[in-house]
Amino acid sequence: MTGLPDRLCSLLTTSCLCLVAVGVVPSSALADAPDREQVALITLACGGFGREESTHMLSLQVAHSLTLIFAEANGAYLSGVRVRIDDPLSDLAVEERCGPIGLVDVPRQGRYRVSAWHAGEQREQWVDLAPMSGARLVLRW
Repeated sequence: MTGLPDRLCSLLTTSCLCLVAVGVVPSSALADAPDREQVALITLACGGFGREESTHMLSLQVAHSLTLIFAEANGAYLSGVRVRIDDPLSDLAVEERCGPIGLVDVPRQGRYRVSAWHAGEQREQWVDLAPMSGARLVLRW
């Protein structure tokens, strides 16, 4: 048991050195780290199943950059549409299966490409968007 105090002292010394080493990070290095909230992203929220959910999502369109509606030629809603929204100049994009309604948010004003695929057919549209601009686009197959 005589070695226990020596091992404990050694462990405490090592722990203290680690804490000191962690505390030596210059504050300028922390300032250069990107804040998660400052990262610019295109976001796409999908849903709209049933009357209640679709009515709710459509009521939110003014608070978003773009509302996408996917429908058949006869007006029936479509789901499972593969969608990609991108800003080729800044290399930003989002892609997922969506429908019947998609709410899109963009980080800044610009020209964005909306591409969608359903039943082997593609639709593509370029749109001018800005944050919370309330634009609307209906894609029909």
